[in-house]
Amino acid sequence: MRAIERIRTKLGITLSALIVLSIALAITALMMSVSGGGITPITAQVQVQVPPPVTVPDVCTTLRQPGIRADCNALIAAKDTLRGTAPLAGWVTTTRPSQYANPWQGIRLNADSSRVTEVQLQSAGLNGNIHPALGNLSELQWLWLYDNALTGAIPPELGNLTKLTQLHLYNNALTGTIPPALGNLTKLTDLSLTNNKLSGAIPPALGNLISMRQLGLINNQLTGTIPPALGNLTGMVGLNLSNNQLSGAIPPELGNISGLEKLYLTNNQLTGSIPPELGNISPTRPFWLYLHNNQLTGAIPPELGNISNLQRLILHSNTLTGPIPPELGNLTNLRILDLNKNQLTGIPPELGNLSSLTHLYLYSNRLTGTIPTQLGNLSPLRLRRLY
Repeated sequence: MRAIERIRTKLGITLSALIVLSIALAITALMMSVSGGGITPITAQVQVQVPPPVTVPDVCTTLRQPGIRADCNALIAAKDTLRGTAPLAGWVTTTRPSQYANPWQGIRLNADSSRVTEVQLQSAGLNGNIHPALGNLSELQWLWLYDNALTGAIPPELGNLTKLTQLHLYNNALTGTIPPALGNLTKLTDLSLTNNKLSGAIPPALGNLISMRQLGLINNQLTGTIPPALGNLTGMVGLNLSNNQLSGAIPPELGNISGLEKLYLTNNQLTGSIPPELGNISPTRPFWLYLHNNQLTGAIPPELGNISNLQRLILHSNTLTGPIPPELGNLTNLRILDLNKNQLTGIPPELGNLSSLTHLYLYSNRLTGTIPTQLGNLSPLRLRRLY
């Protein structure tokens, strides 16, 4: 006790504080073990409880309504073959597709039924294939996958989308043939497969697309003839089959499409004569007729002079023969008349009645005789090359 008292006095601390210090030192000593002359700390063993893995349910299986669940499954399957960057990043199975929160980019739902009505993934940097499961989106109205780098075939299962009104797959690298099953899409108004690598024939089943307004198959490798069944599409306003390898004659049935405003059949291998039935086309808006760069023969049918709203008549680079029909002088709305690089023989003075004409090309033909003075009446004419 005297020793402790001397320590307390020397350190200037109270007895109670010294007792607390002694107790602390004793506790520390209990936490240490002396081994081989050194002091080794005693390490406490703590059992860490690892939580079991949490299984996040696939949202498709949690959806109660069968139609919504089928839509979800179709989109997840499509993601497996469509590869890209940002647009598909939010397509995860832990988030329900919603047009309001919009975590699934490019997907639009019906506000009442929550069914998928639009897939808009145009210009999205996508590659890969179009998955057949998209054919299960039974309420789909718009399918826009244009301006990507998609490859492979067009799935025939898309023919199941009987409510589809717009199918835009242009500007990709799709191969194979056009599925005849697309002929089931009787509500389709717009079909564009332009700028792909499609081959084979145009299926006659496309003649069943009774609601069709615009049909574009430009810049492919299509072969065979133009199906006469396309003449059934009497509500169509635009038909463009240019830049393919189509052969055979122009079907006269195309003259049944009375409201046609644009007919492009250029840069093919079409033969035979221009059907006079095309003169039955009588749209209320300006009509453009492009048949150049083919192998057409025979005379220009005078019936073309009946198309009062014909604004552009482009027939160059064929093998057309005979005189230019004077009936073309009836086309007072005609602005461009291009008949160069044929074997035509004679200019009728009636062309001087073309009061709206601005461009006239007749060079590289077999024209003889004098140029009719009536052509001097064409005051708007800016470009003339006759020989």
